[in-house]
Amino acid sequence: FTPDSIRSAIDHFERAVSIEPGFALAWSGLAGAHAMQALVNLAPPRESIEIARAAALKAIEADDQFFSGHSALGWADMWTWNIDSACESFEKALQLNPSAPDAIHGDADCLMFEGRTDESIARLRELLVVSPFSAIHNFPLPIHLYMERRFEDAIAAAKGMQTRTPQFPMHWFLARVYWQQGRFDKALEEERLQLEWFGNAVLLAALEEGLEAGGPAGAMRAKAEAMVARANQTYVDPFDIGETFARAGMVDEALRWLEKALEHGTYEMAYIALLPHLDILRDDPRFQDLMERVYGERAAEIGRRRYEDDGGHGEKK
Repeated sequence: FTPDSIRSAIDHFERAVSIEPGFALAWSGLAGAHAMQALVNLAPPRESIEIARAAALKAIEADDQFFSGHSALGWADMWTWNIDSACESFEKALQLNPSAPDAIHGDADCLMFEGRTDESIARLRELLVVSPFSAIHNFPLPIHLYMERRFEDAIAAAKGMQTRTPQFPMHWFLARVYWQQGRFDKALEEERLQLEWFGNAVLLAALEEGLEAGGPAGAMRAKAEAMVARANQTYVDPFDIGETFARAGMVDEALRWLEKALEHGTYEMAYIALLPHLDILRDDPRFQDLMERVYGERAAEIGRRRYEDDGGHGEKK
């Protein structure tokens, strides 16, 4: 998922479809590459996902009996919050190929939004059998377990993924899980490891300065403020800024940046009903407004997908 590899993939897929416009696999690969470009913050998401949607439709036009175009269209819909339409596309893809990895992942997301969490997680364990060494197919299991507040299981799954796909660091994910558990020292150590991995000296310095001045919450505040400063110079996903302010306990700032994330079309907004580190925002009417704008008529239904163990703000056992 390096910038050069994604851009190279886009170049090669574009060359392939220019040579053979009826090459459905190349069109779906082009859709995936453009979607990935925004997923890893190399491009604004709204523009990238519309390019991905157009390529997915070209794949279906080229061969509507090939599963990959339907999978790609499903993700274009999921990441623009058209959940019902996305699930229809994933179902079509799985009818054509029951082992299609991207469609299995999509089906698991659909089950999750329906509240069928055990089935969702079972599907993701199937996905690991189908595609055990792909980072993009390993990651859904840890994040689903995290969204289910099964934090220890999420940690174990993330560490298993790290073993199978060492090229994709999971320090940032472990930092969020440890933070939710109140294990702030471990969370901050994972934050450091992630920033060191990417050579981000500016954010690392901000983290340390904030920690010294204001403890763990101060570290998150300083990191978020440094991200805001960077956003004045280059693209930074506003969702990343918003969730960092949320971990700092700064509700107003978090909601302001999540509003920007909605405007930018950030993919992660599809999961705001479920992410534990946004729990601090849930009772605010502004967050409820965001939910309605993302989920439409399903907002109340999806919002009820809470966690009975302790009112939705703790860890499932």
